[in-house]
Amino acid sequence: MGEMASDQPVFPEIDAAFFRDYGRKPADATYGKWRQFLKDHPRAHARRRYVHCLALCAGVSDTTVKNWLGDKPEGYKYVDEVHKEIFRKVTIALGWKLPRPVEVDTITGGIPRRSGPTRLALFTSLSVASESYHWGVVRSIVRSATAQGLMLSVHELEWTHPISSEQARQAGLIVTRYAPDAILMLRLTPTRQFLEKMIFGGRPLPVVLIHADRQQYPPPVLANVVPSHHLIANELKGWLWSRPHIRGRKAPKVVLAAMPEEGEQATFCPLPEVRPSIRNDRIAAIKQALEGFDVSHIQVDDYSFIHALKLFELHPKAAAYVCLSDQLAVGLRQLLRSHGLDEEQCRNRIVGFDGSLLAQQSRLVSLSQDLEKIGTEALDLLCNYLGQYEGQEFFFPSVAREIHRAVRLVNSD
Repeated sequence: MGEMASDQPVFPEIDAAFFRDYGRKPADATYGKWRQFLKDHPRAHARRRYVHCLALCAGVSDTTVKNWLGDKPEGYKYVDEVHKEIFRKVTIALGWKLPRPVEVDTITGGIPRRSGPTRLALFTSLSVASESYHWGVVRSIVRSATAQGLMLSVHELEWTHPISSEQARQAGLIVTRYAPDAILMLRLTPTRQFLEKMIFGGRPLPVVLIHADRQQYPPPVLANVVPSHHLIANELKGWLWSRPHIRGRKAPKVVLAAMPEEGEQATFCPLPEVRPSIRNDRIAAIKQALEGFDVSHIQVDDYSFIHALKLFELHPKAAAYVCLSDQLAVGLRQLLRSHGLDEEQCRNRIVGFDGSLLAQQSRLVSLSQDLEKIGTEALDLLCNYLGQYEGQEFFFPSVAREIHRAVRLVNSD
């Protein structure tokens, strides 16, 4: 047991980056312990180095590693599953053979019983296009987890569309280290390779997506929380034409501020008659609502305040501005106020998006999907499923379902 692969006759050289990926944190301190071990035992044979490396990565004794490597079930079955998972990942990374198949290594075949609260891991990018939206959803998830007594860890994956192979690798290492019971993904679209990394203790972890591309996701994805834009056309159009300075006019000028459309590529089976990109579907719904207006579509790189000046300079006297972000809408409101418009005139000209705290504080009209309820719905779904998942018998739905959040026009009076 624990023999080296035939093509790996000696223990490989490892550096600080290895411990940043696989080692106990802080990684620099673990690497320091490894260097001290090599200094104290310069003639240590390969197996001893292998055993000590695993022990350092998991933060356990060499004896625990030896118990896992041994042939006797009474020795390895009592090793904590969190540590076993680390041992397996590090063994593979070092090019050594696993002492036994994963299904044998995980004795019970079920979720390892761990003390303490249920653990959730949230993957998201921190390079955000709209802060008012992104932090509104994160706040909703954090508050819901706190209310239900769940332990939540937040992990950054740089935004790519869809998730890259490198992001999938990083996420797999995070799962090994933090041993979550379930996964949340915010505004990231997984691939099959990513989902294959969502495994702990030899079993796939349940995954709930929030605003991922709309596709037919396979197990272990339970659901994708998505906005429904079907009410926008009537509600936005009706509100705009009812404004006192617009009513009765012919083709008044309206500025639409939105990011460029995304490329649409389905990594899984597409849903029938549904655009995969939420952003593209949203822009199409807004354009439908603006039929009959003289529309200037201004593309912005993101939805931060700084782009408000561009909109104002290009169209200072537009009848209305539809901004696909509350943050951008509030920035524009400040500019209009500074150029003589009063509070009511601004309210009749500006529409934001997300119904965030920013829009409420600025008394702006906004298209809202009630960000505060997104976290509650996602976590309720996960918690209800985990009751079944922790047993010996469990199943995933053959295709993930969609949870729709209707986007409605709201006044922030």
